Amino acid sequence: MKISIIGPSFDAWGYAQALRSIAFGLLDKGYTVRIIPRDWSQLECGYLIHKNNVFFLFVERNVLPEGPILQINIAQEFNIIPGKKNWVNDA
Repeated sequence: MKISIIGPSFDAWGYAQALRSIAFGLLDKGYTVRIIPRDWSQLECGYLIHKNNVFFLFVERNVLPEGPILQINIAQEFNIIPGKKNWVNDA
């Protein structure tokens, strides 16, 4: 299965931490994952460099042409992408 995930990716925020955990979990299960970052600050998150390099392989500007979209954002950042199943995870 393919899934696009939109949200903060490289920050020290809990939202970014959740996004990274979900993305790596889905990758471990064999999913095709694309990350579309929406970073809110320049705070270094401090996770391991080798994971950071792996993570960059899945970062793009556009969602995958097929599959659902998971948005891990505050409610104000949620944007419906037409023609796609949009899920939001708002703490």
